[in-house]
Amino acid sequence: VIETNKYVYTVLDGITQFTVCLHQRTCTCGRFQLDELPCPHALAVLTIKHTGYEKYCSNYYTRKNLLLTYQFQMDPLPDESTWNTPTHVLEEVVLPPHGKRPPGRPKNKRHTQLREDGFKKAKITCSNCGQQDHNRKTCKNVRPYDQEQE
Repeated sequence: VIETNKYVYTVLDGITQFTVCLHQRTCTCGRFQLDELPCPHALAVLTIKHTGYEKYCSNYYTRKNLLLTYQFQMDPLPDESTWNTPTHVLEEVVLPPHGKRPPGRPKNKRHTQLREDGFKKAKITCSNCGQQDHNRKTCKNVRPYDQEQE
């Protein structure tokens, strides 16, 4: 843990470093702001400073708020057969989504690099009839028998 100023610290975790600001309750890992609880990097700073972590936790995690969450009685739902469901809801049919993914690995588009843009595509010529855009295997022009011997 390296102190940058009064509230900002740099924490080295292996080869990565994280910046923790205790005043704004943030860390570059993102967990301090997301969970509103000190992340391991913030706990390392608080341990070095010999400061309690309780004041850096959100009020949502206090015992008082936990008890307030469950202060009201919640009755379970009655049996589904006794529910009063409107007919337009009962008549609506929900189907699964259409289509399936095809088997195998999905095809990816090739990203052409700058050096490939200047190249032209080679022309294919048939060795059987000499025409372009097809090869000997796909040639539909039949060569006469007497020319094949030559």
